[in-house]
Amino acid sequence: MSLLPLPEAYRQQIVNDLFTFTGSRDPLDFLEKVIFKNNSGHIQYIAAPGGRPLGAYYRDVIRYCEISAWAEEPPLILALLKAMPNTVKFAPWIASIAKEGPFICHPSGKPVLVARVAAELPLFGRRQTRLTAKAFDYSAATGTGEPKRVLRVYGGMGKSYTLNFFRYLAAIQPEKAAVLHIDFGDPELITQAASRNTPLELLLAQKLEAQARAVRQ
Repeated sequence: MSLLPLPEAYRQQIVNDLFTFTGSRDPLDFLEKVIFKNNSGHIQYIAAPGGRPLGAYYRDVIRYCEISAWAEEPPLILALLKAMPNTVKFAPWIASIAKEGPFICHPSGKPVLVARVAAELPLFGRRQTRLTAKAFDYSAATGTGEPKRVLRVYGGMGKSYTLNFFRYLAAIQPEKAAVLHIDFGDPELITQAASRNTPLELLLAQKLEAQARAVRQ
């Protein structure tokens, strides 16, 4: 039985723990540093706590983490549960969610038609991206030639959506799959390679290896 979306009684338990855990601390500061530490921009998509009960705000946070559709690693709902001081109480939930995979946001049997791969905006259109994903899956399933393993995305618009799209498809596979990525538009790559006195190609290989190791763990 799927645990997501969480029953309201479960959300209330998390709300109670958040009250205990944060105390008089600024809830936004807590979220930025603990739950959304990999991407603090998530906060702007949740209605601000001002002018309403704090419990209602925490419920919005929990729901947001539930529908994040594995757009972050670790998934936001797991990051939230693991941040609680009494994580042992939530251990069965964490195990269940990790096993069942992401909140499903696609029609039955048609994952490339997923409507949401990140919490910011729905995923509309993207016909070429979806066709490319189908081609990857078809070549792997039928054994027609060497399955494609690398996709290069050009341009400044939509790269994050494409990355999150393929992460979502990987997360819902019955067998373990993963997406490793490198942003060649990152100017820090050359700076990092120079500061380490390392060839750029070796730095890229190390970054991919670190991602693969994280997936295995």
